[in-house]
Amino acid sequence: MMTSVGILGLGMSLPSHVRKNDWWPAEVVDGWAQRRMPMPTGAMETMTAGMQSVISAMSRQAVDPFQGAVLRHVLTDETLLDLEEAAARIAIERAGIHAEEIDVVLTCTTPTEYQLTNSACALHHRLGLPTACFALHTDGAQHAFLLQLTIAQAMISGGQARAALLVQSCGVSQLLDYSDSISPIFGDGATAVVIGQVRAGRGILASTHRTDGKHPNTLIASAPGKSWYQEGRAVLHMADPVGMVDILLRTVDLSKESIDGALARSGHQPRDVDVLAMHQGTPWLRELVQEHTGLEHAHAIDTFGLTAHLFGAFVPSNLVAAERAGVLGEDDLVVIAGGGNGMSYGATVVRWGGA
Repeated sequence: MMTSVGILGLGMSLPSHVRKNDWWPAEVVDGWAQRRMPMPTGAMETMTAGMQSVISAMSRQAVDPFQGAVLRHVLTDETLLDLEEAAARIAIERAGIHAEEIDVVLTCTTPTEYQLTNSACALHHRLGLPTACFALHTDGAQHAFLLQLTIAQAMISGGQARAALLVQSCGVSQLLDYSDSISPIFGDGATAVVIGQVRAGRGILASTHRTDGKHPNTLIASAPGKSWYQEGRAVLHMADPVGMVDILLRTVDLSKESIDGALARSGHQPRDVDVLAMHQGTPWLRELVQEHTGLEHAHAIDTFGLTAHLFGAFVPSNLVAAERAGVLGEDDLVVIAGGGNGMSYGATVVRWGGA
């Protein structure tokens, strides 16, 4: 019989410094309108309903230079490793397990402090975890958590591990050009998720993962026009605006494909879903996905306005927010969905509850 694997504990840590929209000088904000990403073009009658809804949402949002973000936490005295450690300790405590039971550590640190090293080892050391531990730094951008979840589930189900610690962090404030119009939509923070064995019928029921490398370099960090290791300061920038528009246009349809596939694999219908937790790279995405997947009745928490974009930490932060709001309950059917630069995307269906 296959071991049931589920989420045992969640943790989150944000920098203490909060940056509001009035931090940006008015003259800088006024200049963004002239350099705004182009709107999707094409005959509306040839587009899907999802595409049409995206164009309408983008048109409405275009009047806001901050794209729905109101607050974002920004690193000052803390490091990403500090945030990861704090989030991990919270998740481990909430999971009710001992650190020595953790046999797998998967991290997604954006950006890593150094190249050509396994940054998961630094967190492993901070936490004092056993040496008999599988530690790996993963990537996957905004899709990282769902990828980590599938890897760790396989290891636990296969008897190679008892519990896994999945950590995601975002410190892109260190990569921003604050004169760029994309700079207000990113914040810093770290999340952590502990997964392990749960009783039959609980935990991860099904997952889907998809990959589309048509536009691999939309939002990247490098010296503009160069690789990261070439001369010049590496900054977060949109290297392929046309590709980004294409991806945004298809976001709702891709999310629906992922969610429908995961629900079908789990043997459930949209009407069975109690909670939706998903990547919210834009303030309108969650609402449109719910509308087009038949999940309007499911509880959901919007967090983009209060944290801005957190890359790989975004989806777990949404679960944390739902837990804090009392939205997540025992036996709730939860759909977790998201996608990331590259591009990969997917969804996971979870029956909430522990051992």
